[in-house]
Amino acid sequence: DTTIDSARESILACLETLLPRSGRPGQQATRLAPLLGPPRRKRDATSFFGASDRHAALRAVATAYVALASHADLQRDCIAVASSTISALFKRDEDSIDDAPDYDASAGACADLTTSDAWAALFGDTRDDARAAAAPVVHALCSIMRDDDATLRDAAARSLRSFVKAAAAADHVRDICRDDLVPHVLDALALADDSRR
Repeated sequence: DTTIDSARESILACLETLLPRSGRPGQQATRLAPLLGPPRRKRDATSFFGASDRHAALRAVATAYVALASHADLQRDCIAVASSTISALFKRDEDSIDDAPDYDASAGACADLTTSDAWAALFGDTRDDARAAAAPVVHALCSIMRDDDATLRDAAARSLRSFVKAAAAADHVRDICRDDLVPHVLDALALADDSRR
């Protein structure tokens, strides 16, 4: 008897084994990053964020990213910081009976990202470092911006404001603003625009 949860667990077990051994781990990390963010099409985003298992789905992608971060070719400080941040942002509350996120861990991870120094640790030294480390965190924060919990939404917004300020000072990170943050901001504005409904 296969359920969505058992299928998800089987897929995660495979990914946790395969990803640390995969070829081109930097590209794999870059490809996983958008999956941590909200779906890009308005209708998909509305149905996804209304789904009862969205936290489990995001946690599954976060688990895959953390597994990939253990790849021998990704052993850099910025990737380690990203991995621990993603893990905290999507940590499950072990005492919850309804698979709820650990709001304290998520809020704490957001609070840790409110300084330029915290973001600089995620930017690394190259564009590839920033794409593999900072971009997944930016996408994750965009998801949290749409959470039901107002405190988490506010914490994610503060973190993203700090990201924008820090990114403006780092040449190799500016395209992450353009490619990873701005589209989510535009989608959020489109969701809030009642004129087309």
